[in-house]
Amino acid sequence: MAHSHLPPPSYIEATQRPDWLRIVAPYILPRYYASLCLVSRRFYRQFAPLLWNDPIAVARQLRRYTENELEWYCDFILDWLDATRLSVRCLVQSLDLRGFAANSDEFSLDSNTRSITDTLGQLSVKLPNLRCILVDGHAEVNPNALARNSAGVGVELPLLLNISGCQAKIEAAFFTSPYFRSLVYLDISDIPEIGTTTTLLQTIRPDVLPKLRVLKIQGHGMSDSGAKFLFTSFKQQLWSLDLSRNSTTDEAFKTISMTFPGGGLRNTSGSETARSFVEGKLQDPYGVDQGGEFLVIEESECSGTFTHPDRYLVDAPSYTNPQNPLPATRLNGLLAIANDSADSVKKVLAQHSEQSTGSDSPVTDHHHDLEVCRGKGGITHLRLNDNKITASGISQLLRLSPGHFEHFECNSMLFQIPTNALPGFIPPGTKLAGILGAAYLFRPVFSSNLQVLRIHHSLVTNILSIETDHLSERVPTMISTWAAETFIFPRAEHTYPQIFTPDMNPRLRSLALTKIPRFSTGPLISKLVHFLKLLSLQERAIQDSSASTRHHPQTLSGLRHLTLEFEHDPSQELQEVDLSFDDGSGWITPSTRQTILPPQVKPPEAPKPSPQPATSSQPSLASSSQPLQKSHNGKEKENKVPASTGSTSTNSPALPASHFLTRTRHGKQIPIWIGTTTEPPSPHPAVNEYARLARHPHYQERIEPASPCHVLAGVPPGVYIFGAAWDAMIRCPEMRKPTKAEISGMVDVIGVIKQFRQQTRAAYQRVQREKGRRDVPLGAPHFFWTGEIRVERRESTEYYGDSKFWR
Repeated sequence: MAHSHLPPPSYIEATQRPDWLRIVAPYILPRYYASLCLVSRRFYRQFAPLLWNDPIAVARQLRRYTENELEWYCDFILDWLDATRLSVRCLVQSLDLRGFAANSDEFSLDSNTRSITDTLGQLSVKLPNLRCILVDGHAEVNPNALARNSAGVGVELPLLLNISGCQAKIEAAFFTSPYFRSLVYLDISDIPEIGTTTTLLQTIRPDVLPKLRVLKIQGHGMSDSGAKFLFTSFKQQLWSLDLSRNSTTDEAFKTISMTFPGGGLRNTSGSETARSFVEGKLQDPYGVDQGGEFLVIEESECSGTFTHPDRYLVDAPSYTNPQNPLPATRLNGLLAIANDSADSVKKVLAQHSEQSTGSDSPVTDHHHDLEVCRGKGGITHLRLNDNKITASGISQLLRLSPGHFEHFECNSMLFQIPTNALPGFIPPGTKLAGILGAAYLFRPVFSSNLQVLRIHHSLVTNILSIETDHLSERVPTMISTWAAETFIFPRAEHTYPQIFTPDMNPRLRSLALTKIPRFSTGPLISKLVHFLKLLSLQERAIQDSSASTRHHPQTLSGLRHLTLEFEHDPSQELQEVDLSFDDGSGWITPSTRQTILPPQVKPPEAPKPSPQPATSSQPSLASSSQPLQKSHNGKEKENKVPASTGSTSTNSPALPASHFLTRTRHGKQIPIWIGTTTEPPSPHPAVNEYARLARHPHYQERIEPASPCHVLAGVPPGVYIFGAAWDAMIRCPEMRKPTKAEISGMVDVIGVIKQFRQQTRAAYQRVQREKGRRDVPLGAPHFFWTGEIRVERRESTEYYGDSKFWR
């Protein structure tokens, strides 16, 4: 983390040569620390803080404790520290019990057995300079004992508290303890009743925790009211908020704008700037925008195809005058964003200072000047994993945000289609999960500061997940995956032809794709392999951009970390699954369940899925669909509605008035494009189907501007459409059960990705040998990507880095 607000060094500090001992100290093994402390005072000042900064971590490395970790820890805190000098105890700044004494018998019948809970109430006396307390994962610990610590003179209040997973009920007065008043980082995930008990949740407020910057409150079943309370109470105080594994819905986003930093980072003025030529700009054609809801992208000649030669350049520095500060500016894309993980924050907060190392007084650092302790003016890191949020809710959230999100996570979201459009193949309790047609929202023109993204794989693959809540209605995973790829995926390709590619946002450094099925019939594999090739091509383009001139400007790094999070291996599920067509269970045609459709709206014929999908199924953006130009009768020609400049074209022809319905938003009349059902039909199948659905009241919901994805599907640029009608086109009129041969023909995705990785690496190394040097051109023909690929398997939470697994 950057320390840009620390005072500048003194003249002596800036001019003296670095101490060799400080340079070599990080490379010395902990088992030598104690001996080196005895060499001299100089060595003691260097190695005593390393030995005592985090004593539990050092003890685990040295194996100083007996087989009973709990007994050793209690003796250390309750007995041995009493015989230790205060100056030494002041060196302890971190007490990290994660995974320590995990196998100890905390429920011993011996009443004399001491526990971790017994030590927590004495920390302020025993360790007066303690800054980081981490006891998460210890279900047996009662964290209420921490509130009994004194906050008197000479006690450095803790800055980091992680008590997630402790199963004791938190007392109402817990957070009001003066001992917690300086907390910067708080993790209270998976603690009973905090998120669902209003009186307890309301004790977490700014007047009680005035310096809090990072709050993690996962796994509480928190409803929208609880989330709204946090948004409205903390407002812009927090810069990181984790609400994963709760019951939050789109309703909570009505107040989340109060947490956004002030000052937008987007170009919404409509003026031509160097950035707008590269990335496009935002406009509000009808002047009704409320924080981004109705903004449309006006593309330049190159922004819509992501081919501008300057797209990889770092932003020029902005110079500010303290007396006359400039408006908010986005990050330049080169510096890494702050890391809000417990390990990273602990490393920053628990770093030792050389001042007063040998004195009997607590060490005081300029920790409040650290980046983690300073506010960012609002939330920049937001995690919404495993909630009840919809894909349209995520899109709305990203539109409302002024572009300050740096780290965003939402591993799964409901893809809602109107109830009237639910096909018969979906049994009760089944839902579609994923996000389609929203790739443009992750471009810098909307998400100006985004560098880390964790999201459902459909953003890249266009393949939704079919999930069932009720076990009695549960469909085997491989069958649901087969159905999603065979029936839903082809319709998604026609309806949402634009998926996310690396060059859409070269400022993005890390991408995690979640909920990836382990087996595929082909489309999923093709999409992932194609994405890896695009990563290699991006790397080559950045390489060429850097080498184009001798004194080239700084360039972005591009995407360097890709995480593929796979679901569990479902192959065992099929042993008891009957794939015959003799019974009436499972995935069947809609004849057994009435498909609810509005009157006079016929479901279109399902396109036949191609048996072998192409490697690259994403249409070229250079061939963006133009607005429909068709012959109409004389009456239609008399009334024309100009299509506002928006997505890709600035010279769109006027459209007949019969193609529009008028709706009022924020006191202004907005024409909503509904297309035409008269002859001749549009050459775009999605537009023809939308024109039929948009004329029915059931689907005239969710007014939204036509996105670049809609334009690629045939919608005129710059118009507004009914989002509900467009999403309803994903429905399939019928489905059948797969045969055993079709299921057995599905391929292990991890195996194919690994094979592709090995082949590209071998080809890359072969080119290196042929050229006789290591710095060979990247990209084609070998398509090897030098970034890091990480694979996570859900059933074992194993991680495979870019090491032997990928060689």
